[in-house]
Amino acid sequence: MLILHDYLCLINCIMCIYLVVFIVISITTCTLFSFCMQITDYHNVILLYHMLNSCNYKITIQKHQ
Repeated sequence: MLILHDYLCLINCIMCIYLVVFIVISITTCTLFSFCMQITDYHNVILLYHMLNSCNYKITIQKHQ
């Protein structure tokens, strides 16, 4: 039976996937605008990194319980 914690992690992981897709789309659209590339994608990568880290961290904790 799934507990709330499982759902929260699942949602978080789905968000990670959406963010990856978003970054790919933004990179392909922003190739024409170098300014956009430098600012937007840099922040997206940092955000993605933090989200993946928190997601992996939750999964790791769950496995050890």
